[in-house]
Amino acid sequence: LKSAVIDGETVFAGTANWTPTAFAQNFEDTLMIHSRELGRLYSTHMESLLAKAEIFYSQSSDTQAKDRIRFPEINRPAPSKSADRFQPPGIRTVRDIRQAEVYFHPGREGIRRLLSQARAATQRIDIGMYLVNDPEVVQTLIDIAQEGKVQIRMLVDAGMLAGNLLNSAQQLGEAGIDIHYYQKDRESLHLKTAVMDGRYVWTGTANWTTGALDLNVEDMLFFESPEMARHYTAFLDGIQKFCKPFTPLAPGQAEAAVAPITELGPSGYLTGLPLSGPRTNFDNLRNDPVFPAFDVQA
Repeated sequence: LKSAVIDGETVFAGTANWTPTAFAQNFEDTLMIHSRELGRLYSTHMESLLAKAEIFYSQSSDTQAKDRIRFPEINRPAPSKSADRFQPPGIRTVRDIRQAEVYFHPGREGIRRLLSQARAATQRIDIGMYLVNDPEVVQTLIDIAQEGKVQIRMLVDAGMLAGNLLNSAQQLGEAGIDIHYYQKDRESLHLKTAVMDGRYVWTGTANWTTGALDLNVEDMLFFESPEMARHYTAFLDGIQKFCKPFTPLAPGQAEAAVAPITELGPSGYLTGLPLSGPRTNFDNLRNDPVFPAFDVQA
């Protein structure tokens, strides 16, 4: 989760972790929702999580801390306004919300509500999604695309080009879905968003993966709001300008063609490390002075 409830009536939710990378580098969304009803639902859910949680005890000042290797901080320049960097739209206030729903995971209720709505779409579906591999989701999108009645655009992170995720991208692309991917070192397309028929918006923390839907503590939010749908569609339009089109390749060629190359960049940090799947050169990791040898326990 990435949520908070303030005074029982203001809910913060969305995709963004509360980290500098999420706020300054990634494509994310954060929603501030004024709703006592949603506040009550989130608070009740958090109370149920609290009953299963363990207490975190902070380390007192007189406790000897274990020695830890301190790796150098990333010297990340401040985000610049330039033609090669996407400028987010900033705060948008939406007043015309006709319906709002929240679904908590693990569980299938939320994703099946979303897929039912996708099957009922009549014009187009726009998706901004970090990771997708759940068989039920993938097959439903393939079926919709093959019917040919609804246009589907999908923007994904380059993490979809590695490991078993690539297989899902291949299947979706072969079905005729218009897929574009974002690939930039230390930046991610981290959205979990869908806009349907310019009227319905889905977002939240859950990737469309089996792990997120069936195992993790996540949320999915649904809004009926043409006004919100316009804002999200414009956001996705802007992101697409910085993405590359994904073309399904022949079996056996896809992974070799799209696997990112791991190399030591000018900054002294390794670049091109995929989320999963094979790295292309482990040799560069052996004697890297940036990462000295250290003892581990496993």
